[in-house]
Amino acid sequence: MITVRKLQSLPPHTRLRKIIRLLDGFVRYGVPPDPPYLRALAGEAARTAASLARRTESAGALERVLEDPHDREQILRQIDALRYELRALCGEPVADWDLLSPAGYGASGPAQNAAPAAVPEEGDRIGASVSLYLESLRSPFNVGSIIRTAAAFGVRRVGLSPDCPPVDHPRVVRSAMGAGELVELVRLPLSALGDEWTPLIAVETGGTPVRAFTFPHRGTLLFGSEEFGLSRDALDAAAGRVSIALSGWKSSLNVGVACGIVLHQWFARSGRD
Repeated sequence: MITVRKLQSLPPHTRLRKIIRLLDGFVRYGVPPDPPYLRALAGEAARTAASLARRTESAGALERVLEDPHDREQILRQIDALRYELRALCGEPVADWDLLSPAGYGASGPAQNAAPAAVPEEGDRIGASVSLYLESLRSPFNVGSIIRTAAAFGVRRVGLSPDCPPVDHPRVVRSAMGAGELVELVRLPLSALGDEWTPLIAVETGGTPVRAFTFPHRGTLLFGSEEFGLSRDALDAAAGRVSIALSGWKSSLNVGVACGIVLHQWFARSGRD
């Protein structure tokens, strides 16, 4: 593993890209390095960004998380946040989880609060009282797929955390297939979800099986990162947790598929299937 001193000998943009590759490896294998090295790496990332007249919030957050070196989950989450933030600073496309999106498109596109252009009348929409919130989804294809599914069920709106891909990303647009104009898309942090979004329902392992879950009349389904699931803050904010029982050889589902299954169950309980 390259030393921080060796990193310092590299040109700033090359240095940041090397740091990104190191962080990619830590996340891919789920094993963070020793805290002193990671703390030094985060500090170097922040200093290099500052030398380029840019700033990074995630580097400081990672250093704070390292105060509890045994909290591996939170450390990996902050490593993940830092690597994507550095990609944006370098003008690299946000990864489609492991795959890079088309060259020439930066991850720092404008935040979107797209107003729906042709939303059906409220009374005609099966899911008019249902919302979705996507926390740290990285794949543009997954985000677009969920927006399309939301439109198919008449979901009222989809909230996206600030680190989700921009809704005008080519892969989001392609997989949404025009659904972005039928659903209200709102970019906001988890902490900004007000009473109009509640109750919040976490779609995560360890919850009530979806076929036995009692869905409320209204509320918001929370979906988390493809790699880490929902954060502790999201799980703590949720009034309930729903899970999808699996009986095959794989132990997980694509997040877009999971969204469709849970929405269909909510829809079926409404008596309109």
